[in-house]
Amino acid sequence: MYERISTTKRESDEALPLSKHMLKPYPRRNLMVEERIANYRISRGRRISENILGILGNRWRCFRASFLLQPRKVQQINMAILTLHNWLRDDRTSRSIYCPPTLIDREDPNTWGLIPGSWRDDLPPESLLPLQPALVHNYTSEAKEMRQEFTRRFSDEGDVEWQRRMCGL
Repeated sequence: MYERISTTKRESDEALPLSKHMLKPYPRRNLMVEERIANYRISRGRRISENILGILGNRWRCFRASFLLQPRKVQQINMAILTLHNWLRDDRTSRSIYCPPTLIDREDPNTWGLIPGSWRDDLPPESLLPLQPALVHNYTSEAKEMRQEFTRRFSDEGDVEWQRRMCGL
């Protein structure tokens, strides 16, 4: 019925290598508890980013095409739209119309599955280009250390009570 979060992102996770600019989940083999938690938190963070980009594309159609403007103009448009987006999300009368609860992705608390938001139904299939696997999967020690630091943070002082339950632990 719902897609499992751990399998829906596998292809995109493997398409790009770990780098200091991109936090990538651990490979899904023989994971320690801390690594499973880190993978869950990385996936959750990505889902939040996908939701905001999906909402903006759904509500502001100009984000569905390339801007043929100077970068400064594009920056001004983005700031104006983000300001309007935040205002509409905060305004009590327009909140449920602008961004109803079914618009964004959410988790089923019983199955840890992803319930896709309705913004995904509005995407034309050609709008997303398929990702090709990276030819090089080597990463720097700096990128590895960064992921390990996030893993420690998620399991130690950044630990939240529900993350173990959502990881099936």
